[in-house]
Amino acid sequence: MGYFLLFILFFLLLFSYFISRRDLISPWFISVGVYLISSFVAVINLDRWNETISANTVLIITIALIAFGIGQISSSVFKINKNAANAANAVKIYKIYVPFHRILIAFSIGLMIVFLMYKRLVVLATIGGYSGSGYILNYARVAIIHYDASWGALIGVLQFFTMGIGYVFTYVFVNNILYEGKLFKGFKKNSIYLLPIIPFILVEVMSTGRNGFIRLTAMTLFLGIITWKIQNGWKNANKKNFRLMIIASVLFLAFYVTFIKLGDLTGKNLVYSLNDTISVYTGGSIVALDNYLENSQIKSINFGEETLYGLKFIFNKLGFDVLVENRHLEFIHFNNGYSTNVYTALRRYIHDYGYFGMVLIQFLIGLFFGVFYKLIKKRNKADLLLIIYAYVANALIMQSIDDSFLTVFLSVSQVFSIFFIVVCYKFFIKKKYNHL
Repeated sequence: MGYFLLFILFFLLLFSYFISRRDLISPWFISVGVYLISSFVAVINLDRWNETISANTVLIITIALIAFGIGQISSSVFKINKNAANAANAVKIYKIYVPFHRILIAFSIGLMIVFLMYKRLVVLATIGGYSGSGYILNYARVAIIHYDASWGALIGVLQFFTMGIGYVFTYVFVNNILYEGKLFKGFKKNSIYLLPIIPFILVEVMSTGRNGFIRLTAMTLFLGIITWKIQNGWKNANKKNFRLMIIASVLFLAFYVTFIKLGDLTGKNLVYSLNDTISVYTGGSIVALDNYLENSQIKSINFGEETLYGLKFIFNKLGFDVLVENRHLEFIHFNNGYSTNVYTALRRYIHDYGYFGMVLIQFLIGLFFGVFYKLIKKRNKADLLLIIYAYVANALIMQSIDDSFLTVFLSVSQVFSIFFIVVCYKFFIKKKYNHL
């Protein structure tokens, strides 16, 4: 059934491509695309993993993606600002100027946060068994996962602050390169804006996870392509999809290299080979979902126990008697001994709300992103709202691995992230100018 799943997904990809008017970053096209990539990796490894994909899994994934597509198509009933700019027309973008002293402020604050986080990293690593040799990040990760240790509230808030700085200066850097019109010229003239991003990257490295780099890669992709579409006109840009594919391929290569190096730093690549690490992380979720659908007897006891972690956490902190479950799911072992605890986003939806609930959620998420994306196109501006969309749209990239939409909905992390993006945007971006 694996190859049949690939055939169905490839057909849906083509269908969503033409329904979305050949838009390679429409929410539906991306959703089908990421499931196709994960499924492809899973299928080519099925024999090595000694696993199979059932007809039930094929049906569930197909129905889920169709429901998402219907949701996006339904967004057309929403009328958004009839006086908005015509998205078919090219709009001149302006170079963003950030005073040098503000760049230094951002960089200095970032370095202070890196220093504080490193001191806490050493403490966490010690709890995890670190004695001065070995992979310090690996020991810190052990402390967080197995000993219930944490970074602490202060470090947590400071992480979000560096995230806000990193995302805003990524936006500035991408915008100004597109303004210059030439990659190497734009990179040389705007490399100063990379300075505040360095502490953000160091913070993400010390966090021991790799999701931050997936978010940064996805955000850079969305910011660059959407700004480029605004600059060239959406309809004209859609005719130049080959260029977009090259850009996406370069970013994917950059992410691939970063993913590998982070695995080296945290010691994860000592467990699996390089090929296995990529394969299990990218395609293991499809096999895990199949195992869950075919074998699991686990049923949801508390409403939203696997999806509403973030919302429940806030209610709990406000004094309500709400049980907050562990966001991490149980590990599942393949027949050849490999293991994973990611099951695609669908597992969480099915576990908490059943099959009908999963279909409804997929429809509503498709509707949400359809309306949000339509708003971005209608406004036709590269500004704060675009940064927020690029941040939220990470959920589209991650859905074939795990959910990062409902689990963080109105969570502390989401609220703080968006808050600091807004604050940093308002503080650091004072004016725009155009060289005439």
